[in-house]
Amino acid sequence: MEFREAPLLSEEEIAEVLTKADALKKWAEEIYTYAQNEVIVNHKKWPGFKLVLGRSNRRYTDEEESTRNRRKSCGKSTDFSCRAGRHTR
Repeated sequence: MEFREAPLLSEEEIAEVLTKADALKKWAEEIYTYAQNEVIVNHKKWPGFKLVLGRSNRRYTDEEESTRNRRKSCGKSTDFSCRAGRHTR
């Protein structure tokens, strides 16, 4: 199946995708579950993939230092929402 952007599909192609989308999503989730189980239980390796367990929640170890650094990088002592050189309040 060729995955093209929606505006490039005909009405018939869009209708076909819509009729199969739920089943495809369920099938893909089953494949992910199977693959993860194989990695954990049978130490299977899938080319180009690695198992990453857990989810990292990064936090600053020093809130005050983080605030000082952000103030320096933003250029304004009261501006805490600057991004990519743009300052917004």
